[in-house]
Amino acid sequence: MLAFTRKIGRLLVTAGLILSCLQEKSLAVEDNVFAGIAAEYHYRIKYKNMKGHKAFAIGPYGSYGYSWGWQNAKDAAKGALKSCREDLAWWQKTVGALTGACRLLAQDNKLLVSDPWIGPEWQKPLVGEDIPLLKGQKSKYAGTPMKGIVLHVHGCDGLGWERYSEVWGAYFNALGFSFFAPNSLAEARPAAVCGWATPARARDQNTILKLRIAQTQRTIAGLKKEYPGLPIFVWGHSEGSVVVKFLDAEVAGIILSGASCSADGLRIAAPASASVLFMLGDNDPHVGGFKFPITAKAAQKCRNFTRSKNTKTVVVKNNKHQYWPWRPEIAKSVAEFIGAKPFSLAKSQPAEKFNLSGKQISAKALYQRHRGHKAFATNANGTFSWVSEWEFAEDARQFTLYDCAHRDHMNVFTIDACLLGHRCRWQRYDGEVGRGLFILTC
Repeated sequence: MLAFTRKIGRLLVTAGLILSCLQEKSLAVEDNVFAGIAAEYHYRIKYKNMKGHKAFAIGPYGSYGYSWGWQNAKDAAKGALKSCREDLAWWQKTVGALTGACRLLAQDNKLLVSDPWIGPEWQKPLVGEDIPLLKGQKSKYAGTPMKGIVLHVHGCDGLGWERYSEVWGAYFNALGFSFFAPNSLAEARPAAVCGWATPARARDQNTILKLRIAQTQRTIAGLKKEYPGLPIFVWGHSEGSVVVKFLDAEVAGIILSGASCSADGLRIAAPASASVLFMLGDNDPHVGGFKFPITAKAAQKCRNFTRSKNTKTVVVKNNKHQYWPWRPEIAKSVAEFIGAKPFSLAKSQPAEKFNLSGKQISAKALYQRHRGHKAFATNANGTFSWVSEWEFAEDARQFTLYDCAHRDHMNVFTIDACLLGHRCRWQRYDGEVGRGLFILTC
């Protein structure tokens, strides 16, 4: 006799995304006992294939458990309830007191309620106009031919700083790809729930997750119609990574960053035909299931949670939860993954000597009063840019050089920047006089 207990969301807890439940339709139990997205995924993907007498139970806060291989249905039910209670006890210790008790959802292959599932139908595109795509951010490749599309699925709090999508759009455009970042919050949905959900918001958090799967399916269908024949790569970050891990769609590949490897302990839903790339910051606190700093060897276990034989992992050194294309591990691995020619950033070059303009002098004086990792970049044409309070000095420096070029209407990731010789230099770098040139290695 076998029993199965899942501590639902333990891997997702560390990703800041506690899987809970979706709004009930007809499950006649306590209001906070429901079949959440993880329970539904386990029910449809694993439980249905279990042999012998079996049962599935659900409890408060999205807790669940199931058992199989029993000689009779009564013992199977006892095993499932025991498994669910163990899961519930773990949640009691984690989030505090929870009211309600575990109830049977299914016994053998029969659901004990007519329609326990909440939210959009599993893995089907959401109906209606794609408002998230219309009101999201996009960087369309202007040249011909376009090589493909990258669809970005953002984290729990939305698109965040707009420059993030801008930078990544410039990177993918340089590789011949269009970049689309839909805004999930632009469509009617519960308010964002980031991090640990309170019992009162647990239902909303899973409502969001399942809605976002359906939103992403709709966007993929729309892009396939608009750009027939072009490969589509879906990149999910943080909560977006959780959404993509439960997404079953025919795409060329998926990229996952800022979350644990598995779909609540099971293989991700992507078909075997879709290539997979895991990007793991070596000290990303939202990547669960590892000792920090994460090593390249440890990251290999992510391969166990995909169906694809073409699964890659990359560990980004000295990195937490933000991922930038100027990091050498990312620039190389992402380009290779989508089938583009990889490049590397140029090494430091001697700084040019030129007199600063009045505006540049005033801006640098303001810059010097700020704290944290910071950088100040200028060029002889009078263009300048500066940032402060970045988590890592390297990212502050590279973004400032990127932004300086962007103000001169130049994409530093393109070969044109290399041929023209982008001349932005960092003048100050964490308070020190610096040197350097941010262009591609030609």
